[in-house]
Amino acid sequence: MRDDLDPKLSPFFTHGRAKYWLAKRGEEIVGRISAQIDEAAILAAKRRTGFFGFLDARDDAEAFRALIGVAEAHLRAEGCSHVWGPLSHSLWEIPGLLIENFIEPGMIMMPYSPPYASAHFEAAGYAKVKDLHAWIIEVGSFVELRKPGKESRKYRVRNLNPKDYPGDIRRVVEIFNDAWSENWGFVPYTEVEIAHLTKTLRPIIDPDLVVIVEVDGQPAAMSVCLPNILEAGRDLDGRLLPFGWAKFLWRLQTNSVESCRILLMGLRKEHHETLLGAAILRAMFTRLDQGMMKRKFKRAEMSWILEDNGPMIRVLKSIGSRDYKTYRVYEKALS
Repeated sequence: MRDDLDPKLSPFFTHGRAKYWLAKRGEEIVGRISAQIDEAAILAAKRRTGFFGFLDARDDAEAFRALIGVAEAHLRAEGCSHVWGPLSHSLWEIPGLLIENFIEPGMIMMPYSPPYASAHFEAAGYAKVKDLHAWIIEVGSFVELRKPGKESRKYRVRNLNPKDYPGDIRRVVEIFNDAWSENWGFVPYTEVEIAHLTKTLRPIIDPDLVVIVEVDGQPAAMSVCLPNILEAGRDLDGRLLPFGWAKFLWRLQTNSVESCRILLMGLRKEHHETLLGAAILRAMFTRLDQGMMKRKFKRAEMSWILEDNGPMIRVLKSIGSRDYKTYRVYEKALS
């Protein structure tokens, strides 16, 4: 997180800028917020929309009003006509506000918000622009996709090649940029962001949890799963020292973590709604399920999924997963 906030280290700052504030009552810190301009998102949306994020505060109406107000004032000064949030810093980092199912534990790279936050947003004039959903499935219980009809073209299913780790991460991102290009809020990954992702994921990525499907030697589909490192550190009270780091690493290395998140998944557009595409998805899920069983995971979260992504929702239902968490992105016009 410290690296993400550092303009010298985070790739966000190659196309965006941000400011940060703390709310204090006397000498006590009671909340925080950011406001950011993402020029790449503005270019893609063709509308000058700013973002706010990293918002956290006590159940304190005055603190929420002050934090949201300072972010809005900054975005107005930047010429923004609308504001979306919470996004920290962008849709591809930590998106939305948890509005449903506060009982389940948190998941890696997804927000966990207190139940009272949504009421404070709505009191400030914010309304839903889009809901993002998380789906959950028991590992080893994937319902096998209906076997498609005959398809003449050959495909190959493989896991990530550790000897070509940067190359395979690049292939994953290229598939993602193609598969998601027509979805709401899409902004393509840049070269700098690909390099950063490659470096960031390396310590926790497991080749058995990355699946790439090739058609005629060309990457056509991919999925990337990560262990839920929040589970590994849940009882450490946010501290790795003096001995927390040893517990954390031991849990990751001994398959003690029971949950994981499929955070990237995509099928190139040319294969959507085709017999070959159906065969690829069937093979990809089967290989991924095998990798998760090998790591002894019990539950896999697939997130996030747009509320109106009908084709993906049908696939998720067909393999036996269920919708279990909802995250909301809010919008407000800045007059």
